[in-house]
Amino acid sequence: MKNAKKVAINNLALIRYKWVILVVIMCLAFCNIVDALEEATPNEKDVNVTDEEDTSSNDYYFDEPVQEMFIEDVEEQININYCGSPTCRFLFPVFVEEQESRTQQHIKRLLLMAQKTNRVLVLPNVEDARLGACKSFSFDFYYSMDETENFPDTTVITQSQFLLWNQDMREVNAKIPTAKVVLVNSCYKIKEEKMVSKRLNLETYKDHNCMQPFDYLDYQDENENIKALNILTRKTSKDRVAIARFVIDGLQSVQSDVLLMHYSFPRLNIPQVVEQAENAAPSRSYMARWQMEPAKAGNLVDCALI
Repeated sequence: MKNAKKVAINNLALIRYKWVILVVIMCLAFCNIVDALEEATPNEKDVNVTDEEDTSSNDYYFDEPVQEMFIEDVEEQININYCGSPTCRFLFPVFVEEQESRTQQHIKRLLLMAQKTNRVLVLPNVEDARLGACKSFSFDFYYSMDETENFPDTTVITQSQFLLWNQDMREVNAKIPTAKVVLVNSCYKIKEEKMVSKRLNLETYKDHNCMQPFDYLDYQDENENIKALNILTRKTSKDRVAIARFVIDGLQSVQSDVLLMHYSFPRLNIPQVVEQAENAAPSRSYMARWQMEPAKAGNLVDCALI
């Protein structure tokens, strides 16, 4: 991709740092062997050592601090390859309710959220006029990445790259990244914006949102593992600024490495409009429109013959 901010997965780089890891292991093992041989070599005071005495151990191992330092170095290299920095913090829109026709608006908002929270934006997959983790096609299969050029301080990666990062962290036994589910939800029955914590059945959540492949995540407190940002639907410019500040403050309060966001704005059921539609339908001819993007192709023929 031409987007300079997007961190491409460089296979040669991965191979290179894996070879570096191997060389480091061999060097450390060689040093341990040399030290052991030196301890086992008898000096002038040890001339009476018998064959029954065990002067050295045949088991060579790394001290725990050395192992921790080694893993931390490898973890930083993995993060640099994917995020461009020694640490990675992600914003992953697992579910976006509205359809793809408004994708450009969604991406601008998500980029701004990622920028304000200092996180790498994971672009979700696409399919059936929707964005989300359960979809089949990579985001860049449908869309150009040019829009991200307007946010030079924000790094973006695809969902498949995020999965590779998670698998690499597991492979080197790195510290398990923490995760938090955040629901950004539009409400019309509340008087003001609220941020609340709730309990979520993690197994059901993972199954429903196709999160099983991302299995190297720590969801932390199981009693309150989801944060909901309930937004009051308002239309004035002043209100929209207040809503933006509320959402950014809520997202910034999340300290987890991975923020799994559900971007949900359900359509409001306005009684007055429904009543007018019901009164108008029997009185005159009207045209009905329905969305065909997610419909099965076999059903469209019968619909066209009605």
